[in-house]
Amino acid sequence: MILLQKSIMERFNTLIDSEKPLLIGFSAQWCGPCKITIPILKKLEKRLEDKITIIELDIDFPPNRNIIHRYRISSVPTFLLFQKGSAKWRFSGIATEKELETAIFLHTGY
Repeated sequence: MILLQKSIMERFNTLIDSEKPLLIGFSAQWCGPCKITIPILKKLEKRLEDKITIIELDIDFPPNRNIIHRYRISSVPTFLLFQKGSAKWRFSGIATEKELETAIFLHTGY
Protein backbone atom coordinates (compact mmCIF):
# COMPACT_ATOMS: atom_id res chain seq x y z
CA MET A 1 0.00 0.00 0.00
CA ILE A 2 1.33 3.43 -0.86
CA LEU A 3 1.38 5.69 2.18
CA LEU A 4 1.24 9.25 0.88
CA GLN A 5 2.99 11.71 3.14
CA LYS A 6 5.51 14.00 1.50
CA SER A 7 5.22 15.90 -1.77
CA ILE A 8 1.80 14.42 -2.19
CA MET A 9 0.04 16.87 -4.46
CA GLU A 10 1.96 15.92 -7.60
CA ARG A 11 1.78 12.22 -6.88
CA PHE A 12 -1.87 12.49 -5.85
CA ASN A 13 -2.88 14.27 -9.05
CA THR A 14 -1.07 11.68 -11.16
CA LEU A 15 -2.82 8.86 -9.33
CA ILE A 16 -6.35 10.26 -9.62
CA ASP A 17 -5.90 11.03 -13.32
CA SER A 18 -4.87 7.46 -14.09
CA GLU A 19 -6.90 4.94 -16.07
CA LYS A 20 -6.20 2.54 -13.20
CA PRO A 21 -8.75 3.15 -10.41
CA LEU A 22 -7.53 4.68 -7.16
CA LEU A 23 -9.11 3.93 -3.80
CA ILE A 24 -8.14 6.29 -0.99
CA GLY A 25 -8.69 5.42 2.64
CA PHE A 26 -8.63 8.62 4.71
CA SER A 27 -7.67 7.77 8.27
CA ALA A 28 -6.02 8.97 11.47
CA GLN A 29 -3.76 7.21 13.95
CA TRP A 30 -6.12 8.01 16.83
CA CYS A 31 -9.19 6.64 15.00
CA GLY A 32 -10.46 3.31 16.35
CA PRO A 33 -12.55 2.37 13.28
CA CYS A 34 -9.55 3.20 11.05
CA LYS A 35 -7.57 0.51 12.84
CA ILE A 36 -10.17 -1.95 11.55
CA THR A 37 -10.24 -0.64 7.97
CA ILE A 38 -6.50 -0.35 7.33
CA PRO A 39 -5.93 -4.14 7.43
CA ILE A 40 -8.95 -4.54 5.14
CA LEU A 41 -7.38 -2.15 2.63
CA LYS A 42 -4.07 -4.02 2.79
CA LYS A 43 -5.78 -7.35 2.21
CA LEU A 44 -7.79 -5.95 -0.70
CA GLU A 45 -4.68 -4.42 -2.21
CA LYS A 46 -2.90 -7.78 -2.23
CA ARG A 47 -5.77 -9.37 -4.13
CA LEU A 48 -6.41 -6.53 -6.58
CA GLU A 49 -2.98 -4.92 -6.96
CA ASP A 50 -2.91 -5.31 -10.73
CA LYS A 51 -6.39 -3.72 -11.10
CA ILE A 52 -6.41 -0.85 -8.62
CA THR A 53 -4.11 1.42 -6.63
CA ILE A 54 -4.97 1.71 -2.94
CA ILE A 55 -3.54 4.38 -0.67
CA GLU A 56 -3.97 5.43 2.91
CA LEU A 57 -3.94 9.13 3.64
CA ASP A 58 -3.50 10.37 7.23
CA ILE A 59 -5.71 13.42 7.79
CA ASP A 60 -3.45 14.73 10.56
CA PHE A 61 -0.29 14.85 8.46
CA PRO A 62 0.06 18.59 7.59
CA PRO A 63 0.99 18.17 3.88
CA ASN A 64 -2.26 16.25 3.36
CA ARG A 65 -4.45 19.17 4.42
CA ASN A 66 -4.96 20.50 0.89
CA ILE A 67 -6.45 17.18 -0.17
CA ILE A 68 -8.54 16.97 3.02
CA HIS A 69 -10.01 20.41 2.29
CA ARG A 70 -10.42 19.80 -1.45
CA TYR A 71 -12.58 16.72 -0.82
CA ARG A 72 -14.21 18.00 2.38
CA ILE A 73 -13.17 15.09 4.54
CA SER A 74 -14.81 15.65 7.90
CA SER A 75 -14.85 12.15 9.37
CA VAL A 76 -12.71 9.05 9.26
CA PRO A 77 -12.58 6.50 7.93
CA THR A 78 -13.71 7.88 4.59
CA PHE A 79 -13.14 6.19 1.26
CA LEU A 80 -12.96 7.88 -2.15
CA LEU A 81 -12.72 6.01 -5.42
CA PHE A 82 -11.30 7.78 -8.48
CA GLN A 83 -10.75 6.90 -12.11
CA LYS A 84 -9.57 9.17 -14.94
CA GLY A 85 -9.67 12.22 -12.67
CA SER A 86 -13.27 11.73 -11.62
CA ALA A 87 -14.58 10.77 -8.18
CA LYS A 88 -16.73 7.69 -8.74
CA TRP A 89 -17.77 6.75 -5.18
CA ARG A 90 -17.53 8.03 -1.61
CA PHE A 91 -18.31 6.36 1.70
CA SER A 92 -17.70 7.31 5.33
CA GLY A 93 -17.59 4.66 8.03
CA ILE A 94 -16.38 1.11 8.35
CA ALA A 95 -16.60 -0.84 5.11
CA THR A 96 -16.00 -4.54 4.72
CA GLU A 97 -13.66 -5.99 2.14
CA LYS A 98 -16.68 -7.21 0.15
CA GLU A 99 -18.35 -3.76 0.25
CA LEU A 100 -15.19 -2.08 -1.02
CA GLU A 101 -14.68 -4.67 -3.73
CA THR A 102 -18.31 -4.33 -4.84
CA ALA A 103 -18.00 -0.54 -5.02
CA ILE A 104 -14.83 -0.85 -7.10
CA PHE A 105 -16.51 -3.21 -9.53
CA LEU A 106 -19.78 -1.26 -9.79
CA HIS A 107 -18.13 2.12 -10.33
CA THR A 108 -15.10 1.20 -12.45
CA GLY A 109 -15.85 -2.17 -14.00
CA TYR A 110 -12.72 -3.75 -12.49
